[in-house]
Amino acid sequence: MLCSEVSEYAGESIMNGHVHGCTGYTHTKGERGLSLEFTHSILSGLKTAGILTRLDNGVPVVSPMTTDYTNVTLGDVAGWAPTSDTFAYNFNYCDGGNQFLPPANGTIKPSGGDGNTAAIKGLLDGEYDALYIYADQLHNIINSKDPSVAGGFGTTFAYIHTGLDQWSINGTTLAISKRGSGLKQVLDPCIAALVETQTYQDICTSHFPASRCINNPAASGPTLFYDNKMNERTDAYACADGYCTCSASSA
Repeated sequence: MLCSEVSEYAGESIMNGHVHGCTGYTHTKGERGLSLEFTHSILSGLKTAGILTRLDNGVPVVSPMTTDYTNVTLGDVAGWAPTSDTFAYNFNYCDGGNQFLPPANGTIKPSGGDGNTAAIKGLLDGEYDALYIYADQLHNIINSKDPSVAGGFGTTFAYIHTGLDQWSINGTTLAISKRGSGLKQVLDPCIAALVETQTYQDICTSHFPASRCINNPAASGPTLFYDNKMNERTDAYACADGYCTCSASSA
C-alpha cells in the first residue's frame, strides 16, 4: 500500500511491467528515488527551477525576499519536475542563501490538470500566489509554436526567482525504470560511449543550445541568464520583462 504522503512513485505501467521505462525525466532529490532509478544524463548540467508570481500594477504579490513560505499558497506543475517535494532543498539567493521553508499545507496542484498551461492558468486565476516551475519554461514557451500560453508575461505575472539549483541530482536522463529492473545497467554504457561522439553532438545541437550538450565546449561557457543565481545576475531584465530582481518589492 502506498503512503498517502508520497506522490512521486513509479507509474502503473512501469510498476506492472507493461513498459521497461520512460524517457526524458529529471533525476530529482526526494521521493522519486524511492521507487525509481535513473540512467546517466543525456544533457549537460542541472536544470534550474524558478518561482512565478502575479504582478499587481507591475509589483509582485510575493516578494523575492520571502523565504518562509509557511503561509504562502504555492502551486506545483502537476506531472512535471521540479516536483513539489524538492522545493525545500532550494536556497533563496536574494535572502543571503537561506533555505526556503515550504508551505505548511503543502503545494497546490492546478485544478485544470497536468502541464504548464494548466499551472500558469491556476496562478493567474488566483488558485495560488506563487508557482514552482522550471526557470527556462517561459523562455521556452515564448519561443515555441504556441507562445499564447505566455500572454501577460511581464505585465500580469513574472519570475521572482530563477537559478534555483539544489533540487536535482542529475539533468535530463534517457530513462527511468523501476528500482532493480536492470535497465540502467544496460543503457548507461551506451550513453557514456555515445556522448563522446560527433553523432551525439549533431543530434543534441539540432534540438538544444550547444551549452546543454555534454562534452561541448559551450557547456563550460557562460550560463543562460535564467540559470544564474538571483544575487549573481548581470542581465538587465526587470519585472516588466518577466524577470524581477531581488530588489522588487511586493504588492
